[in-house]
Amino acid sequence: MSVWSFVLKGFVLGKPIQHGSYKEAVIHKLEKKGKLVTTRKRDGWKIYVLFTNKGIKFYTAGCNEITDRRLDYLKPELKRIRAHMSRQLLMLIGEVVLKDDGDDDITKAQEFFQCNEKAALAKQKQHEKPCLVIFGALFREGKHIYSEPFELFLSHIQRALKTTSRKSRYVSCVEVVKESFTQAKKMVLKNNWEGLVLYNADFENDFRLDGKNPTRPSGCYKWKPVFEDDFFTREVIINASDSARAKEVVLLQIDPITGKEFSCGKFGKFTVAVREELARMKQFPIVLQVQFESRFKKTGKLRNAKKLLRIRTDKKWEDCLAPKSYGAA
Repeated sequence: MSVWSFVLKGFVLGKPIQHGSYKEAVIHKLEKKGKLVTTRKRDGWKIYVLFTNKGIKFYTAGCNEITDRRLDYLKPELKRIRAHMSRQLLMLIGEVVLKDDGDDDITKAQEFFQCNEKAALAKQKQHEKPCLVIFGALFREGKHIYSEPFELFLSHIQRALKTTSRKSRYVSCVEVVKESFTQAKKMVLKNNWEGLVLYNADFENDFRLDGKNPTRPSGCYKWKPVFEDDFFTREVIINASDSARAKEVVLLQIDPITGKEFSCGKFGKFTVAVREELARMKQFPIVLQVQFESRFKKTGKLRNAKKLLRIRTDKKWEDCLAPKSYGAA
C-alpha cells in the first residue's frame, strides 16, 4: 500500500471515548492492574506529519496538505527524530500548540492556520513559534500499516527526543502524568489544562480509509472537567418547520467588570418537552443552567455546551454574572 493511497482516500484516525460515555471504574481498573498511562490533553490544532521519499509533508486532520512554509522550521527536528527511530516510521500525529499566559490557546492556533502564509510567517516573528506535541504514530512493515501499543510507541518517541544530538526546541512528546487518576484530575483543574487522555498501555489505535469515523476504540479515553453555570436568554428562536417547538437560544451573561451583557453563544440541546415549553414562554429574560466543558478565554463563549440542567425560575437574570476569568466557571 503506497503512502498516498491511504492519505488521499480519506484517512481518519480513531478518537478517544468521550467523557460521559464510559464509567470511571474502567480507568480505576486499569490503574489497579498497572496498565494505565495518563497523559495531558493539549488544546491545539491536530496535524499529520508524513515521511516520504521526497521529504516531510504536513497535513491537516482533514487530509489537506499544508503546502506553504509556515511549518518548515519543524523539519530539522523531525528529521533528527526519525533518524533515531525505525525507518518503518510512516507518520507522526500531533497538535500544534500556541500559548497565552502559559495556557494553550486554541484561538491563536486557529488563527495561525487559517491566515495566509505571509501572515503566518509574520506571526512567527512577532511571537514564539508554535510547538508540535506528538501523541501518536503509524508504522509500516512491508505492505501493512499498523499501530504499535501506546506504551511502546511512547518509549520510542521519548528515546528519540533524548538521543538527538541537538535539543528539540519545538517538537516534544505528549506529557505523561505520573500521579494517580484522582490526583491527575485535580492537576487539570489547578493548572487550567483542557483535560486528560487515558490509555491502556497495550492500546492500539484504529483508522479508516474511506473518510468515515472508525468506532471509538476501547483502551483510549478522554477526560475533561465539566463546568456548569447560569445564563439568561431574551428570546427563543423557533423551529422554522415546527412553530410549537424551540430550535435554540442565545445564552447571555453579564461581564462583572463592565456590567454589560454579552453573548456566550447559541445553545439548542433540548428535549422535545423542553422545546415545547420554551416555545410557549412569553416572559423574558429566562435563566437557564447549562453544563459545558470549557470557555474561550477572550470571548467567554462556551465550548462544547453539553446539556441543559434546568430552567431556573428561582434566579434573577441580573445575577447571571460571568466569572472574572473566562477560563472556567
